[in-house]
Amino acid sequence: MEQRLAIEEWWRPEPVAPAAAAHAAESRRGQLAFRALLVFTVILVVAPQSFVPALAGLRPALVAAATASLAYVLGRASGRLPIVARAPERLLAGALFAWALVTIPISFWPSGALQTILNEYIQSLVLFWLIAGTVTSLPRLRALAWTLAISAVPLALTALKHYAEGVFVQGRVEGYSSGLAGNPNDLALMLVVILPLTLALVGVAKRLVTKGVLAAMALLQIAAIVATFSRGGFIALVIVLGGFLLRLIRQRTFAPAVVAVMVLAAGATLLPTGYGARVGTITDYQSDPTGSAQARWSDSLVAIQFIERHPLVGAGVGLDVLALNDVRGATWTHVHDAYLTVGVDLGLLGMGLYVLLLLSSLRTARRAELDADREGLGDVGRLAGGVRIALVAFVFAAFFYPIPYHPYFYLLAGMALAARGILWESAAWEPHDQPSW
Repeated sequence: MEQRLAIEEWWRPEPVAPAAAAHAAESRRGQLAFRALLVFTVILVVAPQSFVPALAGLRPALVAAATASLAYVLGRASGRLPIVARAPERLLAGALFAWALVTIPISFWPSGALQTILNEYIQSLVLFWLIAGTVTSLPRLRALAWTLAISAVPLALTALKHYAEGVFVQGRVEGYSSGLAGNPNDLALMLVVILPLTLALVGVAKRLVTKGVLAAMALLQIAAIVATFSRGGFIALVIVLGGFLLRLIRQRTFAPAVVAVMVLAAGATLLPTGYGARVGTITDYQSDPTGSAQARWSDSLVAIQFIERHPLVGAGVGLDVLALNDVRGATWTHVHDAYLTVGVDLGLLGMGLYVLLLLSSLRTARRAELDADREGLGDVGRLAGGVRIALVAFVFAAFFYPIPYHPYFYLLAGMALAARGILWESAAWEPHDQPSW
């Protein structure tokens, strides 16, 4: 066991304190930080200030994030615990952020790059840090998943309402009011990120009624993703559903798998007119009558050209629009590919760090899932499996989205670290009943 611990120490999270300190993490400050995190998450997803304009002036997201951060820092300081524990994902995220800061003075538009960091990037990193630091137990991980599943309901209902009423923008359903779901593509991505967590909760729930409610919420999310006609959303949806079917089969739970296949087969007969043609443009981009697929393919080639000319330092964080304008003329559109976005903004070094961060988070989620399943910690394994499937879906969906600095990925990365940390903490709390790592 000592040899195994020595080998894995380089990536292991900060060692858990003794039982007294671990219980202190459930103190008033720890609870306040976690509850403020949940509020912060709801505000990011649901954007209540869009419906109650008076809230906008109060900056609810900033207040919630600041409250959670302050409570967390004070709680860690009072217990003489590090503010940022060791983990490869934290190091990679910090390195990527540091490189983004370094490139600001030599970017195409320094003040614009700084605005991207302050308005988008910092928010995502704070969410990542808070989730990884405050979600320290299975009840908290389950509560966060429930919060996201419930938050997805108004998004999904809005998409279906717009579709039923014919509320379209440029031929597609209008998005939600939230900045994370303000257009149909972002709406689909937000739902795809949450869907695997909702499905995981179905397996975690003990009561049949609760399972039924969660299953209905999942079906609502699936229907809304389809209603957006998002190509990236379709790819991610297929990966999510396929991933859960494979997990059910591997666990030899064939009855739920058969039911799921039957429901999906029935749902396939209800696909809206033109949906097949829309997703067909993923492989045959020339067949898109709107010209959207052709434009995105052209912009991808332009982005690659720019990276070839600027392999070390790009245009600056969030400035891919200016870079593409410089190469192919002013159209003021993003390259719809998260990897190319980072490459254009931060060069090959930034792109490499971003890819390593994705892969490291995926690896952490997978290890948590496997270890929990092997040791009989079923609920942790199911939730970690949901995070892992969501991360796989994001890795592929990212080829269609210009969102490397947005919270979608960092939400999942934080949950992956949290799941792994819960396993380590369980091992430290119950050394005789829990597995050795």
